[in-house]
Amino acid sequence: MNYQRALEGELSRTIETIGPVKGARVHLAMPKPSLFVREQKSPSASVTVNLLPGRALDEGQISAIVHLVSSAVAGLPPGNVTLVDQGGHLLTQSNTSGRDLNDAQLKYASDVEGRIQRRIEAILSPIVGNGNIHAQVTAQLDFANTPQ
Repeated sequence: MNYQRALEGELSRTIETIGPVKGARVHLAMPKPSLFVREQKSPSASVTVNLLPGRALDEGQISAIVHLVSSAVAGLPPGNVTLVDQGGHLLTQSNTSGRDLNDAQLKYASDVEGRIQRRIEAILSPIVGNGNIHAQVTAQLDFANTPQ
């Protein structure tokens, strides 16, 4: 418990060194170890920042705070870190996949899945008979790498 409090204090002081941050509080939720691997829960963190008047955190600073806290606690994924400002505004958006997909990317992924599904069914229908095949496709697309 003392280690956890010390870590929360050190993280708070480190976050306070970031430009627009006047003050910070960090709360860590560290689950008790379980004998069963499936029941093991991940730690989580809540960070509240008090910003200087008229100042705001940019996306890079928000990401830096999340990763700073995440890397300081063993087993804490960045998605389990919540960051809010003094007005109670959520600065982080949790996403299970770790990345945000916009509507165009989701539509593109859906189109790719549909095309592949139709091709699979068209290839296998002559072999197994019309109506005797049903394919389901899940495409995992990497939108991070773009050709230059």
